[in-house]
Amino acid sequence: NKIDLIICVGDIPYSPEKHWLKESWKGVKYSFTRKSYVDYLDKISSYGLPVLILRGNMWTSMKYRRKASEFIGKNKNIINKWTGKVKVLGETFILFDVLWEKHNLLLESKKLSKSEFLKNNRREIRLKRLLRENKNSILITHNPPYRILDKNYAGKRVGSKIIRNVMDKHPPKVSFFGHIHEAKGKKKIGKTWFFNCGERGDYIIFDTDKNKILESNFLR
Repeated sequence: NKIDLIICVGDIPYSPEKHWLKESWKGVKYSFTRKSYVDYLDKISSYGLPVLILRGNMWTSMKYRRKASEFIGKNKNIINKWTGKVKVLGETFILFDVLWEKHNLLLESKKLSKSEFLKNNRREIRLKRLLRENKNSILITHNPPYRILDKNYAGKRVGSKIIRNVMDKHPPKVSFFGHIHEAKGKKKIGKTWFFNCGERGDYIIFDTDKNKILESNFLR
């Protein structure tokens, strides 16, 4: 199959399977995760194709976020936006990177700050406008929409209610996402196809003109 565009839904650097557990990181050095980040970006950029990429919830603190920006910025064919629109090869893509809501915080003891709450509101308004003004677009998010391929290892639904609420009113033609890697799969609601893209090594080759999967190592 001829590939025209690459999409990555985030969580680029190496992380252990149960990355939310502190003990899982024992013995994992910063230099190793850094190298995995750079190597992946160099590899995915080397094909000379446009790459639409999200960062996900890895390396999101300010210290690492600056480093990530530096790595991504070195590759001119990589396009990254937290919330925004990109038009490539005649298709309109809406990008919406990771966000936390009070029902899906990684640590149950953590609370959503006022600034995070206000930022979420601003991003929700912008996402609503982008989808309303760009009908038949392709939505790329890090978080799954709430109750769509979003069950974590504990069986809890942790998808984004913000994304789901907006999509219910302004559905895209296709939605690609990740974050809850164990819930990988596909689902169709109305005219919209939803794909949880899984984890490292998983891939989907999708024809945006015919709205169909051409090839995948985990979907039929």
